[in-house]
Amino acid sequence: MNDINTINKKPLSGFAQKIVDEILFKPAEEFLSRPKKGVRSELVQLGFMASDQQIDKSVVEKIASIVESIHSGSLIVDDIQDNSPVRRSKPSLHRIHGIAKAINTGNWLYFSAFKKLDDLDVNERIKHRLGCILHDMLFSGHIGQALDIGVDITEVPADQIAAICESTIQLKTGELMAASVLLGAVAGGSSLKLEDELYQISLELGEILQTYDDLKILKIKPQNEECDQKNFEDLYNRRPCYVWKYAAEHTDPDALIQLKSAVASLPDTNPLRDWVKTFEIHKNTKLALDKQKKNLMNRIVDQFGPSEFNRPYVQPIISNLFQVLEIAYEQN
Repeated sequence: MNDINTINKKPLSGFAQKIVDEILFKPAEEFLSRPKKGVRSELVQLGFMASDQQIDKSVVEKIASIVESIHSGSLIVDDIQDNSPVRRSKPSLHRIHGIAKAINTGNWLYFSAFKKLDDLDVNERIKHRLGCILHDMLFSGHIGQALDIGVDITEVPADQIAAICESTIQLKTGELMAASVLLGAVAGGSSLKLEDELYQISLELGEILQTYDDLKILKIKPQNEECDQKNFEDLYNRRPCYVWKYAAEHTDPDALIQLKSAVASLPDTNPLRDWVKTFEIHKNTKLALDKQKKNLMNRIVDQFGPSEFNRPYVQPIISNLFQVLEIAYEQN
């Protein structure tokens, strides 16, 4: 990342390169070095392990870094759009460097990912397929982001809320998860049939991931009188998320009305705490997630066959993904 000459046709002067290092490369490297769960990197490995593994594993690690670059770029831009103060336990990049520099860094991380793709040691056919997957994922992700930032979920008709939330989750999270798996699989020489199976599985993994992530915002500590805006920013900003989907699909028609009232009362968390307790969102969702994960694992075995799925490296990756999500939820 540090060598500016690898991405410019004409080398910069020493002084110009020093400016770019300070304004672009250092902020990007600092952001990429922040602690993260590494879920998407695990998914790249999963796709590769499910394939014929026709390339060196070091290439797969480079593909994982490509995914992390794109995801990190999206987080930087997302934080600006949400006016989020914190990301990965540190101030958001725009809070440190300003909005203009943060936008430039976030966008550059997208393009640096494609530069890394150009340099991969794979044949041109596979490289083209990998590029198409990345383009499709970015295209879908920006449509999902348009829904996310363009909709006040409290103004959406009740019968449309669940569908809006599902579309946003699939386009923003599901497609990135699916792309991560497909990149590893395609690089490893997968068949088109396998790619289609992995795509469907990955979309559901994305839904599970986002449900855990959205559910964390409702883990309100009893002693809190006011809430941290970062924890509740999806509710503050009235973004489509699992919480609204749960309320819209709840059998009690008052659930949605009471949630809107509780959100309007923030930063006072007492009404929201009462809503969580009344409608048992944590208990009911965890039961639903356990069932969803079990069904997904059974479907994977059915699709790949017990002998393939029980390879010593495939099943542990999926189990570990679930464990990472559960630990992140419990530690919040």
